[in-house]
Amino acid sequence: MPTPTRPSTGVRVYHLSSYQGISLVFGGDEQDLEHVLGPCEGNWDDCISSIRVPEGWQAVLYEHPDFDGRSLTLASDMDDLSRENFNGWSRCDGDWDDCASSIRVSQQ
Repeated sequence: MPTPTRPSTGVRVYHLSSYQGISLVFGGDEQDLEHVLGPCEGNWDDCISSIRVPEGWQAVLYEHPDFDGRSLTLASDMDDLSRENFNGWSRCDGDWDDCASSIRVSQQ
């Protein structure tokens, strides 16, 4: 499997698992992914399936806009967000694949 160049300016999200498909780098927070032009119905809301988190960076995915709801903190790459399960019920079939509606990105 090809390994893309690791971003040095932020966290890169992909709309397909295994770092495939359309991608976008976030260098900071985005409180509503519905307002970011992307591949899923024209935006990135509920559209992230894998993520590259470079060393020294951190990403926090949130289930709802405005950094609300359940969250998933990542300090390293995740090639398939369907492997990260919620505990209990969620609107996203119990895992993080295509379930993020906002993201916080920071350099550690």
